[in-house]
Amino acid sequence: MGTALEQQRQKWIALGRRLFRPMLAVSVVLHVILLTLPLFPPEAEPEEPEPEEEEIQLSTLTPLLRPSPPPSPPPSPVAPPPQAVVPPPTAAPPPPAPVPSPVPTPQPTPTPQASPTPQPSPSPVAATPTPLSQEEQQLQDYLGQFQGDLQGLAGETEGFGIPYYNFPQPELIFTPESLAAANAGQTVDVVPLPGVENVIWASRRRPDELLTALQSRFEGFTFTPVQPYGGGEVYEVKKGATVRYINLIRAKDRTATFVVIWTRNPSLPVDQSPTPAASGVPTP
Repeated sequence: MGTALEQQRQKWIALGRRLFRPMLAVSVVLHVILLTLPLFPPEAEPEEPEPEEEEIQLSTLTPLLRPSPPPSPPPSPVAPPPQAVVPPPTAAPPPPAPVPSPVPTPQPTPTPQASPTPQPSPSPVAATPTPLSQEEQQLQDYLGQFQGDLQGLAGETEGFGIPYYNFPQPELIFTPESLAAANAGQTVDVVPLPGVENVIWASRRRPDELLTALQSRFEGFTFTPVQPYGGGEVYEVKKGATVRYINLIRAKDRTATFVVIWTRNPSLPVDQSPTPAASGVPTP
């Protein structure tokens, strides 16, 4: 009996060994499957409800597109035009009775008279120039000859005007108005002061040379030095009643000498300086 139980136990052990291996494999597979599957199923996200389309009534679009025009005010009543008051017609006055026009009395025809012959207007008598004295005429001739002696030098400066700016004291020879205009560039010509008879521009000549030339040219005239003026010497040139004052002024740049001929002594006031007599009669 013990042997039978032992045999039976051995059978079960052998059967269990035969079943253990397949079951072990099945168990391993099931565990792998279980490990790969999620423990808890993911919760399904709630679906958001789609927004409902807003209904737009066509009647609401009209105010947005164009506002309705404001109601026009009622027209004000037009006042009726005033009635013109027609005045009652007045009776026209009767026309005046026509007055007969007077008959004109015939006038006698005037007899034409001879017009007077126009008399020729007397022609003005030409003023006879006062004859120059012999000394005055001689002085004028000598001055012309002296300028002729300087003709070659004068040709170098012809057309340039007097270089007033080269005078040591131009205001003592020329008017202040003309100097101001020349300095402003309004003119190139300056106006000498009253009493200046002539201004000669002797280029490249010294005052002593010109004095010698003048004394040799003015034969019979005396040369007396007086008070200097304008930056140069002054000489009284006299013969009889004819008097001139020759002013020899050296240019500032020392390239020329100006010969100023005065009819009076420039160093004396105008009312005290004697004026030369053109006719040879001494002036008191």
